[in-house]
Order: sequence, then structure tokens, then C-alpha cells
Amino acid sequence: MPFFEQKDETRPVAFETWSSPRGGELLENSRVGSVMSERPQRIGHEMDVHAARIAARHIANDAKLVASDAAAYVTGVSELAMNTLVHGRGGRLIQRCVQLADGRLAAVAQADDKGPGISDIARALQDGFSTAGSLGGGLPGAERLFDGLVIDSAVGHGTRAWGIKVSQMPSLRSGDAFVHTERMIAPAKGQLESGDAVFVSIRAGVMQLAVVDGVGHGSKAKQAAGAAIAYLEENGWRDPASLTDGLHRALRHSVGAAMACFRLCVNGKEGVFFGVGNVRGRLLDERRERYFESSPGILGEPGSSLEVERFEVSGRGVALLYSDGIANRFSLASLCADPRKLPMVAARRIFDTHRVERDDSSLVIAW
Repeated sequence: MPFFEQKDETRPVAFETWSSPRGGELLENSRVGSVMSERPQRIGHEMDVHAARIAARHIANDAKLVASDAAAYVTGVSELAMNTLVHGRGGRLIQRCVQLADGRLAAVAQADDKGPGISDIARALQDGFSTAGSLGGGLPGAERLFDGLVIDSAVGHGTRAWGIKVSQMPSLRSGDAFVHTERMIAPAKGQLESGDAVFVSIRAGVMQLAVVDGVGHGSKAKQAAGAAIAYLEENGWRDPASLTDGLHRALRHSVGAAMACFRLCVNGKEGVFFGVGNVRGRLLDERRERYFESSPGILGEPGSSLEVERFEVSGRGVALLYSDGIANRFSLASLCADPRKLPMVAARRIFDTHRVERDDSSLVIAW
């Protein structure tokens, strides 16, 4: 699916196009890229500019922008939205996370208006020429905030502007699997802190994921989960039986915790699952979706048996761990059925739709 609608052929030939040094190239790459997530909206009021900033944060997260790039993208989107509102007399804004042809992710915003247009785009991009009194200095600020900016305008026929920010995350390579992760954690309703925690580590071509669920809620559950994470950070690569025994000892003076762990080869061929308590796992590959249940028991109370499941992965895979704060009523296969969407989009939908508010909730997904 192409990122942008094609240029409106009814527009006059007199449209002038301006591009920043990298703008044209990035725009073309975006047009042939795959859409991972999308947030369209109308711009007709100042509250719409605020909504655009909120949507921009989600798109920046989808595109895996680092904090500084995410802040620049959000502010750049605010400039485009304000320009559309004040100078373009309103219009529309479409934001999308796109996977470019080279595998990189990008956050891209397209702003359209039917306003008076810009007679001299180069002059409008000079600092102080025309601003809406917004954070980054109007269009000149937007040029500095995005990696690429393209503006298409004609007097009396409106303006279309594209702003693009490319992620610093390495490109997705066809030969690798389980190299990217997304995690989500939230406390139970009425609680200020969560007793759930997530651990992610990569070593020698193996990714390790763990979800820890402290018993109960509040500070005691958080302390138990924190003790488990501290132990994992120091001893996380021990064999499953030794690791579990060590966690029992580390949590013996706490309220206890549940934990499940995936160890996944980044060559995408094989993996291991083990756990104790009420944390579950799912694995989706090109053949089927598999379910993994942890052994009964609580970490901190030795004596429970541990079952270790070894499995093979057919093609590219998606692995998910989640605490019992996520209701077990979803299909990972259906949520990841659209190849244009990253698994993290499916994870967010699972978290938003199936989260149990009365319990701490957490999940981690890898692909």
C-alpha cells in the first residue's frame, strides 16, 4: 500500500514544489513504503492541533524514534498543524508510521489545506517571515525539526506539506528474527505503582524476554518484581533450573512472584520457554500459533517443579509474554495477519482491549 495519495491531477500546473536537501528522496521512499499505522484527522480548531501532538507521540513510538527525535517530530507536526489552521484556514493532517524500502521505519506527516497558498515558498521559509506564534517558528522551524520537508503550493489553490523523521533503529533484515521488542506495563486501577516488570537481554545471538508478576499489588508486589529483575540482570543466562532455584532464594523474604521467560535465537529457528506461576506465552510463526503455560507455583516458595519447553520456529516469528492482567481472549494470529503492520501495533491493541484494570498488567513482544 503506497503511503501517500497521488497528487491531485485537477490541481493546476502552476503548483510550485520546494524540498529540503533530503526531502525529495525521503518522500519518494515513503511513497513506495509499507504503512504500519495511521492516524488521520481534520484541522479546524486549536484543539485539533493539541490532538495532532498526541497522535504524533503515538506515531513516533510506532516508528521507534529515540526521545530527541520523537520530541522534534511532535513539535514539527505541531508546526504543520498550526500552519494549516492559521494560514491554510483549516484542512486535514495524516500521520503514518512507514517502513521504507530499505527496511528503516519513519514517522511521516502530510498536511493539506485549501487556503490562499504560498506565493514564494523559499521566502516563507526564512525565519521571521511568517509564523503562527508556535513552538518551532512556523515552517522554518519545521524544516529544522524534520529530516525531510517538502512543500507543494500555488496561490489560490492551497498547500500540501510533508514532514519526515527517520528512525535510528537498524533496518529490518529478512534473515533476522527476534531482534525488536516492545513492552507495556500499567498498575491496577487505584494503584500508583505496578507490581509487574519486564526484562529484555540479548547475548551471543539469543534474545531473552521475561515478564515478572509480583504477588498482589502495590509496593510489596513491586519490591518482589524488582528483586526478580535485579537477579535476572546478574544471573539471567544461567540454565533454566539453576535460574529458577536462584530466583526462589532471591525472593524468599518477599511476597513472591510469577515469572515466564522466552529465549529466542535471532536466526529465527528455535527457542525455549519456561516459567513459574501465572505468566503465559504465545508464539506465532508461519505455521501456527502456539500457547505456553508456566509451571504451577510461586517464586520464593521452593518445591514447585519446572517444565522447560523447547520448540522450533518456522519462518519469521512473533513471541509474546503477558501477565494475568491481560485477559487470555485474543488471537495473535488474527492481530498480526496484516503484514503491513508491525507486531507492536498488535501488542498495543491487546493491551488496550484485553487489559484487566483490577490487576497489574504487563506484556513484552518480540519479532
